[in-house]
Amino acid sequence: MKKLDKKGFTLIELLAVIVVLGVILLIAVPTVISTITDARKDSFIRSLDQYVDIVRTKAQTGTFKLQYDPGAATIISLRVIDLDRSDGDEAVSTFGAPWVTSPTTTNAYIVINNQGSAGNPRFKYFYAAADSDGNCIALTLEGQGAREDIKASGCPITQISSSEVTLNIPDTEAAEPDAKKDVKAVPQYIYLKNDNDN
Repeated sequence: MKKLDKKGFTLIELLAVIVVLGVILLIAVPTVISTITDARKDSFIRSLDQYVDIVRTKAQTGTFKLQYDPGAATIISLRVIDLDRSDGDEAVSTFGAPWVTSPTTTNAYIVINNQGSAGNPRFKYFYAAADSDGNCIALTLEGQGAREDIKASGCPITQISSSEVTLNIPDTEAAEPDAKKDVKAVPQYIYLKNDNDN
């Protein structure tokens, strides 16, 4: 009977393989995490642009009343936009945290500003949003948001309640790219009762 020649891995060979795998993980894991975070930030911006489209459609059909006075603005909380909440869950950001909204205040909203005249309105749409984990974007013109604008915390977002507020918004008519102007905003749509609200 012939004896089989059994050879296995030595301890040094096994340690070398483990070290190589560890180095690969050290390089790959941060890259994967960064890619996932960038994708969530891009989705964060896209979802806000979609909310603006919903608001624009509802404003054009008369669901939301617009302010025609030059410089005036209407504020609409993300809470009242017709989001898919049929399952009873709160609307959440792409980071999985609920938007910071309540029946009386909001830190996640759309602003519609008339930058024309009463007879010739030019409505511009802006958004500002924060979720309960602190992910946020300051007041930004629709279509102009970038992943670099999303912060993990500390965005200068004006909390909106039911009283009139003055917002400092980007001036799209100014020659300077970072110009701002104050507008009188009417928070008409902070809360509309939803069937899922207690």
